[in-house]
Amino acid sequence: RSQTVDLLAPGRDNAATGRDQGVALFGSYSIFEYNLGLLNGSGINRKDDNDRKDFCGRFLLRAAPGLKAGFSLYLGKKLAVGFPTNLVRNKYGLEASLTQGRFLLQAEYLRTTDDQQKKQGWYALLAYSVKPEKFQLIGRLDTVNLDLSLPGQKTVVYTAGANWFITPKSKLQVNYEYHNREVQPDAHALLVQLQVGF
Repeated sequence: RSQTVDLLAPGRDNAATGRDQGVALFGSYSIFEYNLGLLNGSGINRKDDNDRKDFCGRFLLRAAPGLKAGFSLYLGKKLAVGFPTNLVRNKYGLEASLTQGRFLLQAEYLRTTDDQQKKQGWYALLAYSVKPEKFQLIGRLDTVNLDLSLPGQKTVVYTAGANWFITPKSKLQVNYEYHNREVQPDAHALLVQLQVGF
């Protein structure tokens, strides 16, 4: 998964794995899809820690066969220890994907404001199905900056990997990652995941 999504996307930046308590409205009309939500903003299995509700929305346009483009936003407040008032927690995103034959091109940009701290990140992914629904190669460029006001906060991750779809519900993923950091030493990682479904 992209570090941009893990570190900046609403519901993941507070260790809630994308879930929260609230109400949601979603649907589609013609070439449009929409998702709207009114949430506590404190994460799953946690009581509301302030008197505000957070609003989130995602709007997707199926512009042409295989082509999608979208916009998302999250507007909220959070309670922080040591602060007498709620802090701003706003997030905005752009996304696009293109599927053409065996190729998939996907990109996403996120920009966030947590009180006075501004962050941003983006990734671009290219995938090629060597054998459709069986074996896929991927490459991804992923960059995130966790504080735009300070130097040395950017990390760029280069990923090369493969997905083997063993059955319709089971797959093996192997990824090699190279982490290029502005201040800390660079790092390498080999990630292997086996997913089995019955």
